[in-house]
Amino acid sequence: MRRPLVLSLSILFSLTSACGGDDVSRLADIEPTTRGGIPGPAGPRGEPGPAGPAGQYARIKVVPPGSTPERGGENLREALAAILSPSATEPWLVFLEPGVYDLGGEALHLRPFVYLQGAGAGLTTVRSHSAEPTFVAAADTEVGALTVENMGGSPHAVALSTPSANFRARDVVALAHDGVERTVAIVSWGVPGAPDSQGVEFTHARAVASSAQGVVKGFDCQDCSVRLASSSFLAQGGGQAFGIAVHGGSLEVWDSSAEGLKGTEESIGVDARGSSHVSLVRAEARGTQGPVSTGMRLSSSTATVRDSALAGTGLAAHQTRALDVSRVARLTYRVDVERSTLVGSTQVVRGAEGYSIFIGGSQLRGGQVEGNGMVACHGSYDENFTSPPAPACP
Repeated sequence: MRRPLVLSLSILFSLTSACGGDDVSRLADIEPTTRGGIPGPAGPRGEPGPAGPAGQYARIKVVPPGSTPERGGENLREALAAILSPSATEPWLVFLEPGVYDLGGEALHLRPFVYLQGAGAGLTTVRSHSAEPTFVAAADTEVGALTVENMGGSPHAVALSTPSANFRARDVVALAHDGVERTVAIVSWGVPGAPDSQGVEFTHARAVASSAQGVVKGFDCQDCSVRLASSSFLAQGGGQAFGIAVHGGSLEVWDSSAEGLKGTEESIGVDARGSSHVSLVRAEARGTQGPVSTGMRLSSSTATVRDSALAGTGLAAHQTRALDVSRVARLTYRVDVERSTLVGSTQVVRGAEGYSIFIGGSQLRGGQVEGNGMVACHGSYDENFTSPPAPACP
């Protein structure tokens, strides 16, 4: 085994002087500073370098929950009131620590460029019993990782109200219950006749609305343009229960579910009217346990359904349909259904004059295809996998 060669400092000094001459600094000339040496005077200060890129948020506020839920609500209001001039170049992030923030009987109005984030939907809850929505959002805002709740008691109980422009919500739970006339978990509103808005999206959201009376909706779209992804919307009870209701809007539903449950008059999964358009992709629309239960109902509106399920289910005496259409204006409307499952005992599909319904590669289970208008099936089959020649439907 070879031993490592250890050279003394004197040998190293000799080698460096012999090899480098005057051009190589001698180690002995380097004044030690780490073993008792005294540093020399500081050199001149250099010019400051260029500023780095701006962060996503220019300002951050952290809000504690307080000793009581009511104190937490006051902390939240005070934190938002202290933000004087949020802007696109100086947005604010307001972070809510785990806890309950009770706003009492007053709503919370968010301003543009103020982003509200909690510690998680199961950890941070903001609630109220306001006659207005608990949260009234604005354009150019975001809400995430929290629960928003309206505890009801007023004629209208709404958890979250959003504009139909430049708004996003992620990992949000919206709960609304016990409104007297109207109970809605989330409502998104737009301006009639305005150009389609972009950038409005709910991802990983869960909306639940429940009441013993009035109209109950999980998601209510009024002239909105919204994309829903990986979310669920449930309306339970009331006279009319709508998982998703659309009026004059454009709605995309991806990898999500909508259910109307136990309405005393009707239960509808997705209800669209007033020249709306609804697109379902890998989604479920169910009306359950109502005297009239329908998966998707369209009135003077169009729809595309792909890789999805439409189902109306209930008791034997109930009217249950997968797809039900009707027309108010004397226009023509089209519905395309591909690679989907349609379930209804009274009728699987009920058509109407002015509607053209095309169903391809889908399963139709339960009742028949009836009504006016045109319904054409291609490559579709019933629960026994019987497929009649096109364009007949099972």
